[in-house]
Amino acid sequence: MWEKLPWLYRANVWLPRNVVMVNKQALDALTPEQREVLARADGAAEERGWQTSDKNAQDTVKVLKDNGAKVGNLDTSVAARMDKAGASLAAEAFKRADPEWLKVLSSFTASKHARGACPAKSAYC
Repeated sequence: MWEKLPWLYRANVWLPRNVVMVNKQALDALTPEQREVLARADGAAEERGWQTSDKNAQDTVKVLKDNGAKVGNLDTSVAARMDKAGASLAAEAFKRADPEWLKVLSSFTASKHARGACPAKSAYC
């Protein structure tokens, strides 16, 4: 790759994410203490996931650099245009989404923001 594309820019447009689904009836059947343990485990797993994703990105950049590629950061104006395009695409997808799904997503996102688990600028964490 580095032979054909000697200059690469970090865009951070794709980061792997894993999701765990929980049956609502099973969750509701847990005691408050059990839910708290589950929430702590969820937070710990999420943190490990972000750390693993970050390490993978760093390792990938190192391989590129070790093989002669020049790796830079996007110009702020390009990044701003990409953020705007992403927000527009997300807004269009949300318009077509199932209303029940949107309720779940809204609740999830509000919870993540309330816990400080989303990047400050993220509208759709």
